[in-house]
Amino acid sequence: MPALPKYPRLRPLETLVLPDSRHGRVLVLRDTHGIATGHACIPPALVPVVARFTGEHPFEHIARAASVEAGFEISVELVRQLADELDEGLFLDSPTYHRARASVEHDFAVAPVRKAAHAGGAYSNEAEDLRKYLDEQCLAHARNGRHHANGHGAPIVGLVAPHIDPWRGAVGYGHAYATLATRLPPEADTFIVFGTSHAPMREPFALCRKSFDTPLGTVSADLEAIDHLAAAARFDPYADQFNHKREHSLEFQVVFLKHLLGDKPVRIVPVLAGLGEHQANGGDPTEDADVEAFLEAVRALVESRRGRVVLIAGADLAHVGPRFGDRHPMNERERADLEKADRESLARAAARDPSAFWQDVARDLDTRRVCGLAPIYALLKSLPAKAAPIETKVHASNGHAKPARENGHAGGGSTNGKLTAHAETVLQRLELPYRVVLLAAGDVGFASAKTYDLEVWAPGVGQWLEVSSSSSCTDFQARRANIRYRPRAGEKPELVHTLNASGVALPRTIAALLETGHQPDGSVTLPRALAPYMGADRLVPAGGA
Repeated sequence: MPALPKYPRLRPLETLVLPDSRHGRVLVLRDTHGIATGHACIPPALVPVVARFTGEHPFEHIARAASVEAGFEISVELVRQLADELDEGLFLDSPTYHRARASVEHDFAVAPVRKAAHAGGAYSNEAEDLRKYLDEQCLAHARNGRHHANGHGAPIVGLVAPHIDPWRGAVGYGHAYATLATRLPPEADTFIVFGTSHAPMREPFALCRKSFDTPLGTVSADLEAIDHLAAAARFDPYADQFNHKREHSLEFQVVFLKHLLGDKPVRIVPVLAGLGEHQANGGDPTEDADVEAFLEAVRALVESRRGRVVLIAGADLAHVGPRFGDRHPMNERERADLEKADRESLARAAARDPSAFWQDVARDLDTRRVCGLAPIYALLKSLPAKAAPIETKVHASNGHAKPARENGHAGGGSTNGKLTAHAETVLQRLELPYRVVLLAAGDVGFASAKTYDLEVWAPGVGQWLEVSSSSSCTDFQARRANIRYRPRAGEKPELVHTLNASGVALPRTIAALLETGHQPDGSVTLPRALAPYMGADRLVPAGGA
């Protein structure tokens, strides 16, 4: 095993703070590049150690300083062990990581097609299941959700759509892409798609000369347009091309485009927008000549192919709640303030004022955590001068607006996820605030490989209470029970994979219903789904009206 660096340093990673039944909350390290195939879950006691993996301190110094902060002794051996495990998992900036990255980067660089990185996770990898979900759960939510190209209003030139996973952002995606379907110019054949780069970037934008694969088929890249933009760039537009490998903000848009357009010959120009330096220092990218030159080239391309090009930005607004590091779910007043701030930002965008939009979002970026500043700014700058007025339709995606209703779908295309989704449907019809928790590795049962818990909010105790659990045991139980199947005649038998799911626990669900629907007069408002069975829309105390 290679020797550890004397001064351990974490490489750039995405960090999340997630609830954990054993530790309260854990720090999760996630690799948006996909070099590390798993996540690292750091319990609170070890956060002072990991926080000092900056490449500036030796193990002995880290152990002493972390011990002082934690209030108990942390040995040098423990620090080394943690560093060793993180290095093995490819989370440290070390020779181990750089060798693994070089191999993965090479494979991606020579591939002509970008594989669908999130199929089977964030959305179904089965074509028919995916089509059904996009039609019935996304587009059907929109007023004009029918698939036809002759809608009302001016032809669409630019669209801002969500990039949250489609299970949680179904309604937002539905409104966005139903609008695109009804107002898409018939001659449109090129889509310039700006996406948020969730991994750090060295340059302001990153192009990708690859077609994008989806479960519905492949969408070709417009190599002529991409090469035109690359020639106009004053920076290396391929320096960060590897960021495209795992980035979902573009992938989800391509999935919806392929679904809407079917076999129509269209092409995409994938552009990741970073502008990280400007976001970090509060600078206005309008004053950056390199940024301006690139976006002017995009606008010139749009105008040179008048009516044939549509701009799309895969962008989310505020990210709030415990999942994103806040200590508590937002109350109603805080949620109202947040919605007001988001709408004020969008009003600046609708006014076609990119600088005002940028400054308005950048001023509280650390607390509002808007995850679409760069792609929306890029789209605004790239719109043709004579584009129709901008219209806004805001949908607060569950999980981003009110954490007390963080109704996140766990499933993707997995059967484990579908079982969880069935339980979610029950809670949704009961109109209960709930959240989905993907358990940390240390909290899953002995036989389980992956577990989703559903927790409802219980106002009476002010806590999230588990009411459902669904686990994938892969082949663990089948191996012990020797349960096998033969994939095809004559082939070697293989172990089946098993699932355990609990449905919805009745006692806690009833308690949550009573507490959530409780009114000042002592009555309990019932969800609409229960009213026909109860013969009333509320429960009244004995002797009450």
